[in-house]
Amino acid sequence: MKPILRSILLLCFLGVMSGVGRAQVRTDDYYLANPDPRRCSFYGINTACTGPWLMAGTYTCNGTGQAGRGQMTVFRRSEQGYSNHQILSLSPGANFYSLGETGIDLAGDILIASCPSWPDEYNPEGLALVYELSNGSWDLRASLQQPNFSQPEGFGRDVAVNSDTVFVSAISAGPVIGSYHTYRGTIYMYQKTAGAWTLSQEWSPPANSTFDRAFAGQDMAAGDQALAWGNHQANTLYIMEPDGNGVWDLSQVMPSFSPRNDSYGWAIDVDDDTIAVGVEDASISAYGMVHIVRRVAGMWVPEATLQAPDPAGHGDSFGFSVDLKGDVLAVGAPAAGDLGGSGRSPGAVYIFERDSLNAWNFKYKLIRPDGVMWDELGTSVSIGDDYILVGDRAGRVPPAFVYGSAFVYELPLGYESCAGTVNSTGVAAGLEVVGTGVADTNWVTLRALDVPASSVGMFLGSQTPLQPISLPNSQGDLCLGGSIYRFNDLSQLGFASASGVHEMRLETPAPIAGAAPILAGESWSFQFWYRDRNPGSTTNFSSSRRVQFR
Repeated sequence: MKPILRSILLLCFLGVMSGVGRAQVRTDDYYLANPDPRRCSFYGINTACTGPWLMAGTYTCNGTGQAGRGQMTVFRRSEQGYSNHQILSLSPGANFYSLGETGIDLAGDILIASCPSWPDEYNPEGLALVYELSNGSWDLRASLQQPNFSQPEGFGRDVAVNSDTVFVSAISAGPVIGSYHTYRGTIYMYQKTAGAWTLSQEWSPPANSTFDRAFAGQDMAAGDQALAWGNHQANTLYIMEPDGNGVWDLSQVMPSFSPRNDSYGWAIDVDDDTIAVGVEDASISAYGMVHIVRRVAGMWVPEATLQAPDPAGHGDSFGFSVDLKGDVLAVGAPAAGDLGGSGRSPGAVYIFERDSLNAWNFKYKLIRPDGVMWDELGTSVSIGDDYILVGDRAGRVPPAFVYGSAFVYELPLGYESCAGTVNSTGVAAGLEVVGTGVADTNWVTLRALDVPASSVGMFLGSQTPLQPISLPNSQGDLCLGGSIYRFNDLSQLGFASASGVHEMRLETPAPIAGAAPILAGESWSFQFWYRDRNPGSTTNFSSSRRVQFR
């Protein structure tokens, strides 16, 4: 970027975008293809991500002598995009296990995948596989099985991992009283000692009828200081926490505060002091919801109930999947949308953010522009550093086949620091900054939205934000102060597309002589300056966005 005097900027670019603008509906930025579509279906049924690593699982990979099995595809993110890095699969002979069938979880350099047991089937003992990242490869480190196996207990029904503990559930464990199976369940906890994953604790609900059919660990998630699982048969949330000695025990039982019996706890996630509980209701006449529970003064209390902001005329399965990271929540709704009143639609994912007053606000809806009826976008969701990984277990590629799909949606970096002014399109132009947010890479893109079609414009940047000021011969406000920079890229002065979008890759290291580099720890504000005819010839500015680079 090069410095430019404000007076010159004003003179040289004369002659010149409420409702919901384009920025609230986002389409996928990258498609992560099923690497073996002819053999593996339901791809994307489970997803997970951390840092540059993204996982998409399929639990059915049939072939000669390979019934069930399943596999996970590991993708790696780089400046060049997303590459197929590694395939994780079961060894020959494990034909009737399904890798990741009911869950995968990822924390740092530890990946846990379920291979559950089902009574009266070929894999009565069940497995949970632990992988660790080593020298760029995810290697199998432990194959965990039900301790002291005597009868099938559903070991591996779900799995979870935090920074140092792996959790595996066996939901059918519990005594049989007469002909009545109590199904209290058991949660097994493993920690790494001397390089090996060993059983550190085994927990079952108290032996009384209150916990019959507690299904311990049925759908569970772990944070560093909380493990939670939902029981969608009993509409109950169970929360465990460690004591001062690291021993985990049940700390709270919360009945559903939903108004109806609707699969409370179908999906669940934990992050620090917050739990998101999916209340998926697949009935044709009802809508799903997500309950937010937060720890306040040592007690878990209800904080919010969220629903889709645009419910269709049928059940949307909102809450079928959830993922929580800090103040960002992703909610899968694989039956959302409406294709001509068909009653079943391609699905969507809704993104919410929590503000400083602990209010959750809808931010984005993620869709597939080419989605078709009976797709299920939102089967699984995972939040990365600045992107969302979304699975569609029924995604058609091509539309005649059900192979499953996975998609990456890049989230805007930073925050809007100044609103745009309405232009000739009837809305204000917005500005997004997407990419890694890392200063020493070139993977940052500036994107202007809702600009008049074919309008010419340029991106501007400054380290100094400014209260909006009106400029002569312009209908918009400039929100940049101090030294204002334009960009060296020859495409920086270009035309918006027919849909009102103009974007450019930002060269953060600024290799061109005389340019101002963007360094780690610096905060920058960006705006798009463009011509318009509203009704006469004028200029306008997009909203401004401020980003701190790391």
